[in-house]
Amino acid sequence: MADINVTISPANISATLSSTAAINATLSNTPAINATLNSTAAINATLSNTPAITVTLSAGENIAARDLVYRAADGKVYRADAGNEAKEATGYVLNAIAQDATGLVYFGAGVIGGFSGLTPNVRAFLSTSPGAISTTVGAGDIVQQVGRTLSATQLYFEPQSPIGQN
Repeated sequence: MADINVTISPANISATLSSTAAINATLSNTPAINATLNSTAAINATLSNTPAITVTLSAGENIAARDLVYRAADGKVYRADAGNEAKEATGYVLNAIAQDATGLVYFGAGVIGGFSGLTPNVRAFLSTSPGAISTTVGAGDIVQQVGRTLSATQLYFEPQSPIGQN
């Protein structure tokens, strides 16, 4: 099979490629890439504004689906918390991870679904309830905008640097 060259702008990509000599891709603002590659000799990709990198990591505590997380010095992930600037949100999980188990952690921008009751199109902040989001910032909380709600069920996660206490 000949080389495959792909240029894609906002879209999801799902592909199964077998015995492919090379894949060359330019991806811009791509929300998700899912690929199964068999006997592939080379993959060359330019990723521009491509969200979330997934990493399999151990959990330092029980983490619920959709929790916002941070990676600690021990290499494990914990629930992010606006009550402590050292616990700023840098990633999220889509599925629960039990303490000392491993699971997929997403770092970078991405859409988290499965919420209920969100008000669409409002800024979301890290909450003092570990792992959670809030649309308000309480007195004394660390102010970290973590994204914007897209709908009643979805959050676009794009964490900003904390800007201190409210």
